[in-house]
Amino acid sequence: MIYSRSKLRWLGIVATLFGTTQVAAGIQLDLGSTPQALDNLNDWPLTFTKRLESIKDAASTVAHGVMSYYNGNETGMSVGLLPDPYYWWLAGAMFDQMIHYWYYTGDTTYNSVVTQGMLAQKAEGNDFMPINQTKTEVTSDG
Repeated sequence: MIYSRSKLRWLGIVATLFGTTQVAAGIQLDLGSTPQALDNLNDWPLTFTKRLESIKDAASTVAHGVMSYYNGNETGMSVGLLPDPYYWWLAGAMFDQMIHYWYYTGDTTYNSVVTQGMLAQKAEGNDFMPINQTKTEVTSDG
């Protein structure tokens, strides 16, 4: 499988962030950082694929953890919203990250839940300023 520069850059950023977040502190991530890993250039495609799969596995673990906060797809819960104390716009940020997760990893596991949540918060003006959230909407544009 061939990956574009932007996808590889994003996966590298994700790998870097995993080392700096509490959520990801226990995630196994094999980047093959030893100098011996590059001794045999014939092994490069296999080594690269192994590293990429390790990053994708770690991203999958984080995605599962992120989505464990969302209960809008359960009976009686608010679709498209995170439970208190999280604001509605944080659900939007979460959905955005899950869309990026799908784009860069190809994992469609959460696509239907994310789509349902996003569409549930679409307002009449085809924006994401739903009437049920007017008390929490603010702008920080100055």
